[in-house]
Amino acid sequence: KSNDTNKLWETPEMIYPEDNPFSTEVIDFGGSLFFETLLSRDRSVSCQSCHLLKQVFADHLPVGEGIDGRKVTRNTPSLFNVGYHPLLMKDGKFASLEDQVLGPINDHREFDLNPKEVEKRIAALPMYQDLCQKAFGEPVSIENIQKALANFQRVLISENASFDDYMKGHKDSISESAKRGFKLFSSDKLNCTACHYGFDFTDYSFQNNGVYAVYADSGRALISKKSSDIGKFKVPSLRNIALTYPYMH
Repeated sequence: KSNDTNKLWETPEMIYPEDNPFSTEVIDFGGSLFFETLLSRDRSVSCQSCHLLKQVFADHLPVGEGIDGRKVTRNTPSLFNVGYHPLLMKDGKFASLEDQVLGPINDHREFDLNPKEVEKRIAALPMYQDLCQKAFGEPVSIENIQKALANFQRVLISENASFDDYMKGHKDSISESAKRGFKLFSSDKLNCTACHYGFDFTDYSFQNNGVYAVYADSGRALISKKSSDIGKFKVPSLRNIALTYPYMH
């Protein structure tokens, strides 16, 4: 039983779609696109504008901002370990990273640009045509842009923290205070591990933790159309949580 528990804290294998396998060429293409402001209508923001490297691919704004300072509904989540998520966005709107790429592109508050215009802009640059040919053996298309950005996100893995060493049996890797904290965290009294457990400190379920009595943002109910899902949001990872404030959706 102890070995089974420890396996929960091991870094799982990243699964790539059959039609979008891993390659360094695809990652190179996606990494370049991640910083590209041509993806937004007025060429002012890129993926990196909200998912900042120095802030573990999140930001510190109460809610994210797109072009013209337009505010979205929710706080920007970190992209670390996002490739393990079975559903994307805090309401589970997208079932794959490839589909999720179009979310901010289409959203009038974020990039506000037709995907075909994105394809046209990227295809016009020889650098991107070269990267795409190396990655996919064909010219730039919006589908290949989606695949490249999706696989770039799949290599953003956070691991090898002091706590990981602790769970592997290195008992001096964390402080006595942290050990007491984890005991409370996993206790029957607090039971934080009911939702936050394993390698990514989340079971990826949708929960209402009672922060509000009335939710202006219905959360999962926007997608499921079930009244029982009002106020439910995807349980966030606790990886790097000290750096991803402010908290809650």
